[in-house]
Amino acid sequence: MQRKSFKAAPLFLALLLACALFGVIWVVATEILFPLSSGRFPLRQKWSYRAGEHIVAVSVSTEDVVVARTSTSTFGLDAATGSLLWSSAIGSRLDPAPARFADCEVFVANSTEVWALEALNGKTLWNAPGNDTTDMRVIALSECCVLVNRASIDIIAYDRSTGEARWNIPTSLGFVTAHSENGVVYVADRGIQALDEMTGKVLWTTGVQSIGDSEYRDGVLYYNESGFRIVAFDTERQVELWSSRIADHGPSEVTKAGEYLLVVSSTSIYALRADTGQQAWKTDLDKGRSATAVGDVVYIASDFQQSVIALQAATGTEMGYLRFGFPRLFVVQRDNMAANNDLLIIGEGDDLYAYGKP
Repeated sequence: MQRKSFKAAPLFLALLLACALFGVIWVVATEILFPLSSGRFPLRQKWSYRAGEHIVAVSVSTEDVVVARTSTSTFGLDAATGSLLWSSAIGSRLDPAPARFADCEVFVANSTEVWALEALNGKTLWNAPGNDTTDMRVIALSECCVLVNRASIDIIAYDRSTGEARWNIPTSLGFVTAHSENGVVYVADRGIQALDEMTGKVLWTTGVQSIGDSEYRDGVLYYNESGFRIVAFDTERQVELWSSRIADHGPSEVTKAGEYLLVVSSTSIYALRADTGQQAWKTDLDKGRSATAVGDVVYIASDFQQSVIALQAATGTEMGYLRFGFPRLFVVQRDNMAANNDLLIIGEGDDLYAYGKP
């Protein structure tokens, strides 16, 4: 038995050396085949922050506060330095959604409660009970109210100052989107409903088709209708401005970026002229999501490539990329990337990164 053990020792040592050599070759090869970034990526890392658990949603305010959420906590960071400003035990386990900002206040929700916090120190201003069955999402803010969607149930309007529930309206299956301007709330669900923000009274309705993602800018509601039709609707005149069909596997995201409307499908990203609906460009991209813009550059995450890719907003030409791992099926969720005028904030695993202009 001792002789067999002695003869096996060199083989075991050789196996260890082979594994170590393979590891070195693998690291070198992956860095060559999949470099962490291309030299043309227009932004540079400003800071990073380790949360200690998986980040599920990210948002950034114009007051330069970053709010990130995990399954057990919500915390605020200084956008300029990445330093921790505050932390609160407000988790989001089921259907996480990013925080919403207004007047130096931040609003978040989960399955148990809705909170209003001071953005700079995390102090609780008020909290209101939820239904404790599914996560709630803060989907919009109006002048008077915080609009919270309970999936497949309703939208509840909470008073922004006190947290008192003012009114609610039923909704269809899943989560819906809503927007508010000049005292009117526009709900994109099955068709569009316009509501009085103070009372929830229905002012007008139009359409019956199921609406997916939507975006509202300057009186125009842009939305994805029934999976393939992109529509621009003038809410003041209550008329359709244009529509465009996407010949793809169904668009999932609609984002306004300057003069363009970005439409993301499972295989491509499209840029449509926001005023006419005409296609400006199309770029093939496997499992893209989280399209956002910083200046005249569009940034979009590719789940398959585990990268954030920079595209020229005017042409769709790739400017560079930033890789967070090896190609696989999933990486950055939609709510894990946000931007303001100066910074691109990315949540990947337990880490939060801020990128800005050099």
